[in-house]
Amino acid sequence: WLRQKRGSKVEISVPVRGDKKRLVEMATENASHAMERIRAEMRSKLGNRERALNELADALGLEGPPKRIECYDISNFQGDHFVGSLVVCENGEMNKSEYRRFKIKYHDNKPDDFAMIKEVLVRRLEEGKAGNPKFSQMPDLIIVDGGKGQVSSAEAAMAETGVSLPFCGLAKRFELLILPNEPDPVALPRTSQALYLVQRIRDE
Repeated sequence: WLRQKRGSKVEISVPVRGDKKRLVEMATENASHAMERIRAEMRSKLGNRERALNELADALGLEGPPKRIECYDISNFQGDHFVGSLVVCENGEMNKSEYRRFKIKYHDNKPDDFAMIKEVLVRRLEEGKAGNPKFSQMPDLIIVDGGKGQVSSAEAAMAETGVSLPFCGLAKRFELLILPNEPDPVALPRTSQALYLVQRIRDE
């Protein structure tokens, strides 16, 4: 295999004494340290994801950590070309293969975030109900980018489709979470893993 990779003859020697043996021992020790560091980083990353999902569930009063989070936002270019964007976070990691875009159909040539959020969510939920494989997996939590108006739009979409899922709004400043039928927003602690997760989803 090494000959094939190199394209010429390869000789393997195993030093038993001297500088070359010490060099091999040093490389072996360095590799062992590197592997332990990688394992520690993986354990830390996994622990942070689990902690973030549990913190988010506690803050929003969910029954369990949300394994699939879908976040929606509306974009436009110079007041035209309206598009709804969907990003997906699964088990605390962004899943780009699940991202979707929705070309807005009904907007009367004017930006109306509330109507557009409702349209996108109605279309997504209806596709899920119809068994479309691209939308067959329903989320444990829906986040809409915006405040109380967008939350009301999400609530209207749920009522229209007959699908009931946990959802909240994400205020553009300070990452405040807006819950339906709650007068005060939820402010995640500034050092919480849940806040870092929400920020990552928003940035995506």
